[in-house]
Amino acid sequence: MDTIRQLFEIITLRRKVGDLDYNPSVALIAGAVLVSLGAYINSLTPELSQPFAISLVQYIVQAALLYGLLSMLSKSSRFVQTASAIFGTTALLQIMALILIVTTGFAAMGFSFTIWNFYISIIILRDSLEITTLVSLLWTLALQALTAVIVMMLFPDFLAMIQSVAEQINSAQLQN
Repeated sequence: MDTIRQLFEIITLRRKVGDLDYNPSVALIAGAVLVSLGAYINSLTPELSQPFAISLVQYIVQAALLYGLLSMLSKSSRFVQTASAIFGTTALLQIMALILIVTTGFAAMGFSFTIWNFYISIIILRDSLEITTLVSLLWTLALQALTAVIVMMLFPDFLAMIQSVAEQINSAQLQN
């Protein structure tokens, strides 16, 4: 429970990633939660034929890219805390967003949680890498984009799903 409290404090900007307890199992547990949530959410999209595999590969690729970035910048010793913070806060925010969307039916809440999660990831990388917020923003964008490209290369139906969602958003905007 203490780790969950610490992750909520990171989400609310009251704790830095370096203050998160060192616990290797947190990143794995958060990863399992993310893979499960991702598989569930992906299963709601009929265009995806392998929702669990896509979710699992996405988590593995993100972890590998994160480790690669930290290693490249001579900060690999911070991987456990950084991965725990990023994956843990993402899991908590996704759970909260899913609960709000299901209970209220207000999908925009999910988008606002996604934006906040992206901002928290920028802050976590900034603190872990000891870089400026702008550079952290660029690294976060690069990691997300590279993850998406790798997943799309491995699962071509993932690209079809993204195109389908983009068309739905576009048609919704045209109706308003």
